[in-house]
Amino acid sequence: STLWLATLIQLTLCGCHGQSSNLPIYPHNHAPLIDSLIAVPDTIGPSDSTVVVCYATDPDGDPLVYDWLTDSRLLIKGNPTWKEYLNEQPSPRCTFYNANLPNPINDSAWVYCSARDPWGGGVGRHVFIILRRP
Repeated sequence: STLWLATLIQLTLCGCHGQSSNLPIYPHNHAPLIDSLIAVPDTIGPSDSTVVVCYATDPDGDPLVYDWLTDSRLLIKGNPTWKEYLNEQPSPRCTFYNANLPNPINDSAWVYCSARDPWGGGVGRHVFIILRRP
């Protein structure tokens, strides 16, 4: 019968053959969750900066690393001006500066953050920053 075959397969896979097994059970990895991604302040002028904070948790309690990406209207603190990303950072905070592109109108820029665990789980979110022009 099908029930007999399923029981035989289960016993064979766990190696217990009718005995209780002390084999470890490896749970399925769950992706991290981002509760919020905020920029403080969310509006910056030509010589200002903003700190973006990613509030993320991992349901499995795994440590997280953060990948940061922005468009050309912002610069990442500590990065060359041409590099718009910063990967595998242990901190959930990153500082961004107004790139002061020649644009006479007010504009907005974006920052994307992904939080990743060591087992391939990841999640990302965008936040927008208003750029004030003089």
